Amino acid sequence: MSRHPFLALVLLIASGMLAASCTEDPLYPARSITVNGADMPSLVGDAVYELWLSYPPERAVRKEPVIDHDEPLYFSAGRFIVSDGAIRAVGGGPADFAIPTGYNPSLVFEAIVSVEPLVDDDTVPDAPMLWGRFTGTASRAHALLEAATVRTFDTAAMLARNGSFVLEAPTSEDAADSLSGIWFLSKVRSPGGDPMSPGVDMPALPLNHDNDNWIYEAWLTQRDGAGSVSYVSLGRFRNPANADLTGPGPAAGPNRTAAHGFPGEDFVAPRRVLTDSAYGVVVSLQPESIAVAAPVLRLLERPIIGDSVVSGRRVNMTATAKLPLVEVTIDR
Repeated sequence: MSRHPFLALVLLIASGMLAASCTEDPLYPARSITVNGADMPSLVGDAVYELWLSYPPERAVRKEPVIDHDEPLYFSAGRFIVSDGAIRAVGGGPADFAIPTGYNPSLVFEAIVSVEPLVDDDTVPDAPMLWGRFTGTASRAHALLEAATVRTFDTAAMLARNGSFVLEAPTSEDAADSLSGIWFLSKVRSPGGDPMSPGVDMPALPLNHDNDNWIYEAWLTQRDGAGSVSYVSLGRFRNPANADLTGPGPAAGPNRTAAHGFPGEDFVAPRRVLTDSAYGVVVSLQPESIAVAAPVLRLLERPIIGDSVVSGRRVNMTATAKLPLVEVTIDR
């Protein structure tokens, strides 16, 4: 027996503590979560979606022990794409979402889905599109993430979407071009000189000053005989009452200075007759700093312009029937 039993006991306890401190078991192991989506658009281009989770603000500010000193308010739970309406992993196959190692699932408070560049190591959401708050029990929580929320876009504006356009080609004096231009107006210039008014009844951007990486974009849609759809951008704009960033467009007629001071485009050279049953119209919100070559968050649309439309006459668009949704479930 040891001549120093107390010392032996101390060494035994110390060795046990050392073994315990060297364990690789984290305080909170990674935990899988369930994610489902509805009406989520595919992102055409070098862009992906990312799911982010957060603690309550007061926890993040106080820096609870499970949050490192340099950790942002939101932390990523996985990136994904949408293919044929289904949520998929960026490289293909089933998507995998998880609360990362070290995060307490009982503290997860909110979630957002953002649009991100495909190549991106930023730890801050780039363009938040959907937001929701978790509710439920101590063992299971759900969050329904939506676009029309106080954390993403102006709720009232998103729910009151309204718009119209007219077909005319102000940059051409040829009557044959009268159906070859589209301008987002609700009131055309009258013979008495009454002013025109914007056709997209949405506020100037940003709709939310805390989420300002978004811009309006109008699109001409074209369906081929097989039913597939291609998109032609009609220009990006921040204010529906001003001209868009591309003016009357590269196919405008010779009198470009006659273009309306509103979003729109002429298709004179070469000519497109927009009453062809193949054409439709969409107005969307797009991430401003990320190139996505198709509508992301659709606001207004007219699936087919139609051959009954008369040049210079207002044509109404309708609010998109369904905005995208994502549901997140956590087993705590």
